[in-house]
Amino acid sequence: QGYLPGQLYNLNDSKYGTKAELEKLIDLFHENGICCIADIVINHRSGWKQDSSGHWNVFEGGTKDKRLDWGAWAIVDNDAYDSGGKGHHDTGESYGAAPDLDHTNKQVQDELTDWMNWLKAEVGFDGWRFDFVRGYSPRFTKLYCERTNPTFSVGELWTTL
Repeated sequence: QGYLPGQLYNLNDSKYGTKAELEKLIDLFHENGICCIADIVINHRSGWKQDSSGHWNVFEGGTKDKRLDWGAWAIVDNDAYDSGGKGHHDTGESYGAAPDLDHTNKQVQDELTDWMNWLKAEVGFDGWRFDFVRGYSPRFTKLYCERTNPTFSVGELWTTL
């Protein structure tokens, strides 16, 4: 789903291949002593549909249960993107092209952590490349690393956007 992710658990909704193909590729890398880093986009997220006010802030996680099924409560209240967010103020810079997530929200933290741990345990990733780390406070990158224990992690820090 690239840099405008929607259904985070739905790895079959990709132009790059299926979840099974990705797992097979990761296994092949591991057999050859190569770690695999997931390029994760957790500053912002693309809405699955519009709310009653026309804001794209209704999210679906890509599972049959409610994991990552979020609404305006999960979006910062001062987002540059007209998202109708009802969360806390953004702790970083706004992305502008999609609603910024409220990383101060415990449910957002817990469900992103669960998803990242799923990427490690089920898919086989070893670590993270955090996209657009200017979009949220470094304390949250630290939190997610502490909760997921990656082999390696790095953040994309653009200084001239």
